[in-house]
Amino acid sequence: MKKISVDEHLDNIDYTSQYSPTVSSVYFTNFIKLVEDGEPENKTPVVHLRILDSIFTRHQSTAIMSHRGIAKSTLMEYILWHCAVFGYIPDGVGKFKVDFALYISDAIDNGVKTMRKSIDSRFERSNFLRKHIKEIKTTETRLEFTRINGTKFIVRMYGAATGVRGARELGQRPTLAILDDLVQKEELARSKPFIESINSTVYSDVEDAMHPTKRKVIWLGTPFNQGDPLYEAIESGAWKTSVYPIAERFPCTREEFKGSWEERFTYDAVMTTYKKRLAAGLVDKFYRELMLKVSSEDEQVLDVNDIIEVSELDISSCNIYITTDFATSEKEKADYSVISVWALTQDKEYVLIDGICKRQLMDANVEDLMEFIARYRPFGVSIERSGAQKGFIEWIKGKMIERGLYTQILGNIGSNQEGVYPSKDKLSRFMEVVPLFRSGKVKYLSSLDSSYKSELLNELKNVTISGIKSKHDDVLDTISMLILSELIFPDSGGNYSEDQTVHRYDEIGIESNNELISLFED
Repeated sequence: MKKISVDEHLDNIDYTSQYSPTVSSVYFTNFIKLVEDGEPENKTPVVHLRILDSIFTRHQSTAIMSHRGIAKSTLMEYILWHCAVFGYIPDGVGKFKVDFALYISDAIDNGVKTMRKSIDSRFERSNFLRKHIKEIKTTETRLEFTRINGTKFIVRMYGAATGVRGARELGQRPTLAILDDLVQKEELARSKPFIESINSTVYSDVEDAMHPTKRKVIWLGTPFNQGDPLYEAIESGAWKTSVYPIAERFPCTREEFKGSWEERFTYDAVMTTYKKRLAAGLVDKFYRELMLKVSSEDEQVLDVNDIIEVSELDISSCNIYITTDFATSEKEKADYSVISVWALTQDKEYVLIDGICKRQLMDANVEDLMEFIARYRPFGVSIERSGAQKGFIEWIKGKMIERGLYTQILGNIGSNQEGVYPSKDKLSRFMEVVPLFRSGKVKYLSSLDSSYKSELLNELKNVTISGIKSKHDDVLDTISMLILSELIFPDSGGNYSEDQTVHRYDEIGIESNNELISLFED
């Protein structure tokens, strides 16, 4: 399947074009009416038909991102009821048999508990269901439906972070899995261990538990940031995807308003919510939870005009520095290793002229850094000395000795220790360089590597007043380093003092590695 970004999905939302639902979705809405004894709470909105049509296909994996309040969990409950009554769900061309299903939500005592209570309540008040279902047995993590003819339908229920193990009922593996709002707390969405456990549940536990060839996975939710597992699934190209914000765009005039479910979410209701959250300083939650934008222009720290691109620069008149943020993995979901090369100009500007943004091992990072040092002869290199990166400093110094290169390892302002130590959180550190952007003092060359430039702009545009919403923040870390060390700008005449120049060590009269080592130690 073609990879489509969430932003592309949102740009192409059209709630006004004529829509013809499939036979499967129309049939299913009639089933819902039967369950509700002909008196459903709401008239079926077109957006529900769209969601059902995205599910009732031959695709094994469907990922749906939707705004809060769209009743996605209720739709999933009706799907379970259809399996309980008839033993299948439509798949666009026929019937997809389901005798055993998995339901996974954020936690046993939250999403799973809510679904279980809703199942019990709906059964008690539905004449149709009691006519077709003889008995329901429920436990904290298991639902057993017995039909009038004695056959059964089983649902095993799990919390997202607990994992799925040993899922076998009725002598078979499950053929249907519903993943419903796996992440429901913002603090968990920022936790790498939690996100890793979610990915393990989805891509390892669930897949391993299901029937190897007959399977259907339905994943629904609302994102918190670009690192949200559902956000990644939408953009991966591996899932059949659809995205449903509360309106095509907002804020807008009443006449321009085109909503997902206008009978329920009227223009006035959406505007009231928007104004309340704006006044409370929570407009980011409005955009994220209702418009599905993990950052918005209203809450972005930097305006598009603050990010300045230049086409050329006379590097010979500049002082060069390098900032780094190293990771140590080639895995697809790992952090990036970033090396940023800066030219400091006579006008006291910081111009990003080169760099890398890659997932690679540390030996490759060191090689790339050595190439940049040899090419640009920087005045200094910034390397963090916190955590694992502290050990990289000696490795890099050894490589410089081996290559016959020398440049200083920068430290914090006022410190005689090599390596910079960040004492604040990532957002606070970046906020200290924001004035440089707003005054036009931070720029980048248009000739930057395209993948590096793409990540640079994505991270800059996703710095918000409430946090960094991009999946990664590694390029931002190298920008924040600019003010941690004392960097020297060239004077107006472009002259350099002798102690500022950087040489190969054979050019400055050092004849042995031992002499260079003592220079480092001094």
